[in-house]
Amino acid sequence: MRERSTQILEAAVREFIRFGRPVSSLELAKRGLFGVSPATIRAELSSLTRDGYLDQLHTSGGRVPTDKGYELFVERVIMALPAADGFKSGDRSLAEEFLEGAHRKFVRDASRRLRLMGVGYDPESGDLYQSGLDDLFEQLTATGHRELTEVARDIERLGERCAELMERSVRFLNEDALPRVFIGKRSPLTASEHLAVIVDEYRDGEGGTFFFVALGPKRMDYQRNLSLFKLLHTAIFHG
Repeated sequence: MRERSTQILEAAVREFIRFGRPVSSLELAKRGLFGVSPATIRAELSSLTRDGYLDQLHTSGGRVPTDKGYELFVERVIMALPAADGFKSGDRSLAEEFLEGAHRKFVRDASRRLRLMGVGYDPESGDLYQSGLDDLFEQLTATGHRELTEVARDIERLGERCAELMERSVRFLNEDALPRVFIGKRSPLTASEHLAVIVDEYRDGEGGTFFFVALGPKRMDYQRNLSLFKLLHTAIFHG
């Protein structure tokens, strides 16, 4: 994909995350970020729609990102993450909680920092820790009974799906690894099209493996959340 197309897609996703409404070429042109006419931006949006990165719900309406569009956007965010240095005291406190084995407290405090639902899973013991369910439901745009039931079913099955993920040997552990992000129905942990999932894997103070998962709406602040994940990962592995 050409760089200009990628930049326009990135701007469209950011606009949708911020305001939650379909994005038009005129709105993007008003930002003055590309130095091209609204007609050129409209042509780029049409091309991105044909390629499956955006969706147009109505013929004359704006565009919304598809899961494929979100995935490319997240790749760009991850590539642009700054170096994980300059830890704040809160970042170190979270890392210390984890390394000292206070996993339940770690999940609770990390989910509060993220303002997402946090889930911790210890594959050796099978222990599952959850916190922040209220934050998840406050941010969800799904309001229909079917959509909310699907999200609730996902939450009920998290322990089972975490175990299945381990059995399939989907491994993440690497000192320099970045968190994995799954969008909508592409996630191995959830089935709802309304959710995005961030997963990372750590070693605790005794050398055991531990998975930390954050669940939130697809319209989450990926820049902020992935930056915190990267800081936590670095603090836990490198102190």
